[in-house]
Amino acid sequence: MRGIDLMDSTPRQIWLQRQLDYPTPDYVHIPVAVHEDGSKLSKLTGATAIPLDDASTVLVDALRALGQQPPENLANETPASIWQWARLNWDIGVLRNQATVMSEYKAMAEDENPLR
Repeated sequence: MRGIDLMDSTPRQIWLQRQLDYPTPDYVHIPVAVHEDGSKLSKLTGATAIPLDDASTVLVDALRALGQQPPENLANETPASIWQWARLNWDIGVLRNQATVMSEYKAMAEDENPLR
């Protein structure tokens, strides 16, 4: 699972993995957080650091931003408990067109050399 901003690199990475006879993982590209102007939220674009003293709230907020439905009381749990909930309850279906993106990239990597 990685950000949709890395989607353009996926065909090249799959092609290279196959050339090196490495296994190809199943890729899932999820939306990235952006500023109001649409630029990716990152240190390079001036985003502030995530407060480590409130990691549980940040994780639950991130799950909600990704369309997941964590229970209200989950923010009171430890980060490890939140990750466990996320692994057990993740719903990829709420991220539109995700399956289409995955299959298109696998087909592209098989059909041509994307490093050209």
